Amino acid sequence: MKKKLITLNNIEEFIEDKKFTVSKEMILQPSVKDYLKNRGISIIYSNENILKKAEEILKNEFKIKNNEVIIDVIERLKGVLKNEY
Repeated sequence: MKKKLITLNNIEEFIEDKKFTVSKEMILQPSVKDYLKNRGISIIYSNENILKKAEEILKNEFKIKNNEVIIDVIERLKGVLKNEY
């Protein structure tokens, strides 16, 4: 799968209703986040990014090592996200 580089030159084509949705197929230049923040545009992460970040938090911040617990939490989050979005 080919990734798309998001720059200040092409960012506007991805903004809808003051929201920018980041997908796993995107690579953002650092200046893009500053640009979005300065313009008051919300950055929305796709469900895959949310689940990956949740797993990192469970492992790194909460120091959970039990993979069964991590899988259970991720599965529950998938259900919540599926119902919400």
